[in-house]
Amino acid sequence: GTAREGKQVGSGGGATVNASHVARVEFWCIPHEYSLTVFRPKAITLQMKIGKESLDRDSRSFIVTCNNEQKYFLTGMIDGRIEHKELSREDRISLRMKKQTSGYKMIRVLVCSEVKGYVTPDQIKRWANTLMEGHTSAGDDNASKRLRIDAHTLAIQLFNRAASDKANELSEVKRGFFFLA
Repeated sequence: GTAREGKQVGSGGGATVNASHVARVEFWCIPHEYSLTVFRPKAITLQMKIGKESLDRDSRSFIVTCNNEQKYFLTGMIDGRIEHKELSREDRISLRMKKQTSGYKMIRVLVCSEVKGYVTPDQIKRWANTLMEGHTSAGDDNASKRLRIDAHTLAIQLFNRAASDKANELSEVKRGFFFLA
């Protein structure tokens, strides 16, 4: 491997990959203490390929994306507002360490072809803002009827929008007639 090969991000198949394009999406759920004034998420059970994974009310979910420049970004909701920030190397190491000890869970990962082409961290931030606005429009008569979006739902929707196809999306367990706890 020469140095020149390392810089080449595109593929021989004609579709070149932009350095800012997302190559990895991680879905995280971590413990979170909500203040009394903040809207807590509803508990959600995700159907996994093997088994189920529960996102409880005392936790928050977010996604971590990595682009082709190896820059990592966290996007999610914290205390009622959108959080979108670049993660330092220390931040990433801290997340990985806490995964072993502090109830931090990396629930699902999309890599390479599982991620839609042309998705950038900025695009994901715009999706997050759009999802927020769609749920909390000021002066909207239907605002009270509309469910407020919560941290889990937002993260699931961002993850699913970034997924290249339905097979890679996260889905909630449907509580049907024959549902058993």
